[in-house]
Amino acid sequence: MKNETLEALKAKCKDTRPEDWVQTWGTLRDFFEGRGGEHVMGRLQVMQLGIRSGEDQHPIVSGALTELVTALAVAYRSPATRRLVNRNGQPLSDEGVATKQMIDAYRRSNFDAVAKTIDQRRSLYGQCYVRMNATSMEPRIFFHVFSPDKVYRDPHPALPWDVSQDRAVALKTASGFEVWAQASSGWTMTLTDADGDELEDEFQPFGPSRQAPFPPPVVACYDQHPEGAYVRPRSDRVSHLLNLSAICNEILEQVRVSSHSEVEYRQPADIEDTKDAKDLKTMKRGPGVRNIMPPGVEGHVLQVSPAIADALTALDKFQRDWKASEGLPVDDIRRSQSVTAVGLRQAAKPLEERRELLRAYVADAERRIFRAFRSVWNAWAPVWEVPRMREDVELEVDLAPLDHAVDPKEQTETLARQMALHMASRVTAGMQLWQVDRTDAERKLEEIDKDFERFPVAKPEPEVAEANAEIPGPNQADPSGDSVNAGASVVSDLMAAS
Repeated sequence: MKNETLEALKAKCKDTRPEDWVQTWGTLRDFFEGRGGEHVMGRLQVMQLGIRSGEDQHPIVSGALTELVTALAVAYRSPATRRLVNRNGQPLSDEGVATKQMIDAYRRSNFDAVAKTIDQRRSLYGQCYVRMNATSMEPRIFFHVFSPDKVYRDPHPALPWDVSQDRAVALKTASGFEVWAQASSGWTMTLTDADGDELEDEFQPFGPSRQAPFPPPVVACYDQHPEGAYVRPRSDRVSHLLNLSAICNEILEQVRVSSHSEVEYRQPADIEDTKDAKDLKTMKRGPGVRNIMPPGVEGHVLQVSPAIADALTALDKFQRDWKASEGLPVDDIRRSQSVTAVGLRQAAKPLEERRELLRAYVADAERRIFRAFRSVWNAWAPVWEVPRMREDVELEVDLAPLDHAVDPKEQTETLARQMALHMASRVTAGMQLWQVDRTDAERKLEEIDKDFERFPVAKPEPEVAEANAEIPGPNQADPSGDSVNAGASVVSDLMAAS
């Protein structure tokens, strides 16, 4: 039996997300996942460039989109710090039961890794959808990230960004569809096959009634303010990818045709009127041609084709492109000179601005994810025999600063000065130095303190201490010397801790 809600959603989505949007999302996904060869072949045949139809069916596919998305995904470069607050906005204690339960549940569910995927897909499509579910096997929540072309919605007119307020929503899975619909008694969820036919009652997660104990645990994550349920995709990305791939393939074709040297064949005078001389005049020329030379004939290279140099340039480009498509750093190939820490920070300024713009959208998405996470967790808690999560708290998130790959010594000294001025603590310094969240930093510092108690560091000999005291500090002109002494002691502690 066909699911009527699904058929209605498909019809409605023809207006809210046109077919060209769906095609653009699909093309971006193919390029990002390394399956853009078919799109590139079509472009080459239309433009009559590079590899022709009927020849090699493995064209060069640009991996620039991977590099672009990786650069734009700045929200979760380092793990974020999450805390619970009450209804008045006051934070709960980090040592409280509710906070520890939230942190443990998120760790069990591997949310930090999922957050990176969310950030990438949001940067790729402009939006993505996160669905949460669970099983009776273990107390954890499973996350599934969907592209917008696999989500069919009938949104609330006033709240199109909140999936929990939709009249109906359907998710296209690997085997069929998951259809959620609002009814007078609450939400229902029905599974269908790929053709939209409902599965038998024994395969329905909530039994014959289909009655779900919570709203659809689906959250929309945006990287800009949505004017409706869907954000229009950037078709210029597809154009850049297709044209860049076409240019690369045309360069390869020109290298194949033109990358040969000009050769002069010098023949002895005694074979001018012989058969060998006629063979020499009629032999084939061009790249890739092999000939048997008559006795005494010598070949001399007059000029090496500049296409060979072009081939090396193209090869370097393809190397960088391939490394980018594999998610590997390309700075070692791209940069031929050293770059200072100030230069790195200046280069990262646009990403800092993007991160600030994303902050509000990330915070809103994390709040909604926590509410959906809690609803699924509390529904399964009796089965798992674990405590339920508190319903009267909300989640706040603090994004970690971007890592500019500064000099370790400079970073340590900067953190030490901040600690000396009480602008940072050992915990916040550890978070930045080790690129971890607050919980991991506290745990690591506790382990270090225990190690120092068990294995204390011997104090330096008096003559060594006097020699160290004579070493000039960065603020030697300061007559008090307080900042130098405080900074030096904290630097030593921090260097020992790291």
